[in-house]
Amino acid sequence: MLSCSRLQDMDAIRLLKLVPTTLVIYLTLLESHYSSSNPYHNNVHAADVTQSVNVLLRRPSLQVRYYCSCTYYSSMSFCLEKLKF
Repeated sequence: MLSCSRLQDMDAIRLLKLVPTTLVIYLTLLESHYSSSNPYHNNVHAADVTQSVNVLLRRPSLQVRYYCSCTYYSSMSFCLEKLKF
């Protein structure tokens, strides 16, 4: 799963204190709600956006801000906490 590997690469799972199994369940559930009949907003588009954001966050000019605040993934952390699988 692309999102999990990107979060792991950036150490966001540890920084946000996410439970890996809960994260996988959440992301799998999220992916299951994408419609394959939609020619644009589908799981391929989601993977493309995930990778594009990953590339942007790895730019040296953004790394300090990202690692200090983790704002990009804070909403995901909040959602995972509220879902309590």
